[in-house]
This record gives sequence, structure tokens and C-alpha cells, in this order.
Amino acid sequence: MPGIRLGILSDEKLDFQFVVSLMRLADARGITKALFANGDVGRLDQGRNVVAKAFLETDAEWLLWIDTDMVFEPQHLDQLLAHKQPIVSGLYYRASDPPTPCMMRYKDKQARVVKDWPKKKLIAVDTAGFGFMLTHRDVLEKIASKRFSPTHPWFDNAQAGPGGQSLADDSSFCVRAALCGYQVLVDTSVRIGHIKQAVLYG
Repeated sequence: MPGIRLGILSDEKLDFQFVVSLMRLADARGITKALFANGDVGRLDQGRNVVAKAFLETDAEWLLWIDTDMVFEPQHLDQLLAHKQPIVSGLYYRASDPPTPCMMRYKDKQARVVKDWPKKKLIAVDTAGFGFMLTHRDVLEKIASKRFSPTHPWFDNAQAGPGGQSLADDSSFCVRAALCGYQVLVDTSVRIGHIKQAVLYG
């Protein structure tokens, strides 16, 4: 599929189910190149910045971010691309008790997990996880042009949120994207598995 690069963030291990999903996607869509980076659990922002920089050195139009504990199907990429939106994610869950979706909205300057949403719809959120996130190169170029940080241009765990709290790597990107005029979207029909002790589908 021309114009697509896969940005793979790994913690030095590749889950078997992830590899199967990745091979299906690459085979079904003719993808021959992926950008791999190591992401330490404490500083995932560093690995993500490596991927973003390497992507912008290509001529690809779209970057699909995938963490190595995701389970997905080739059509999930097609569904995200069909929206032609600059930032759009699939729906997946974190390993909380009970599992909660990796998407939030700010209320009174505090991030709140989105717990109710229309099924099989495209919804606006303030932040979303980057486990299966499609971004257009325009977003990365615009964020870089704002020079938020000389060492962490796109993702920065030191970035402060609306309430002054430190943000996770993916949330820092979403906040910077919003400051550049972009809306983060989640397609709730694109249900991605998250490999933990079990595969979480919510």
C-alpha cells in the first residue's frame, strides 16, 4: 500500500499474536517496510520520537503506530484510512480492573476515561493511546514546527497537561496536536486486542 509506513514500538520482545497480525497486514496490503524502535516502559516517548523522525525522512504520507502487544486484522488499517482524518485510532483497552478504554476527555482540567460512547462510530476525544493509531505526516510536521522541545519534538513525558500533571507519551502528543489545531478521533468499530495475561477486547 503506497504512502504507508508502520511504526513499531517494541520493549525488546515481540508477542507471537502480534507477529501473526503484522504478517497478515504486511502480506494483505503489500507493506514491505516498517520502522522499529525500542521503547523503555519508563520513557516510551524516546522510542516514539525515533520512529517519528525516521518516518519524516521517508516520502510516505501516513504513519500507523502499532505497539507489539496488539492483535489486529488488515481491514482495521483500511477502516482508519477511509476516514481521511489526520489523527484516528482504533479502540483498545488497558489492563485495569475492570479494563478501561485507552481514550480520555478533559473535564475541569483533569483527564477522565471515556466510558460511554456510541457503538461503531467515529468519536472525538482529547487523548488516545498509540497502540494502533494512524497519523498523517502533516500533523508531525506541524508539531515539529512549533518547537515544543529540542530533544522531544513530538512525544514528551515531561509535557504538562491542562491541570499541570505530567503526561504519558501518547497524551503529550495529543495535547501538542490539539495546540496545533488537530482533533484526536477514535473509531469505535475498530476493536483492537491488547495482549496482557489475556487478550483484552473490553
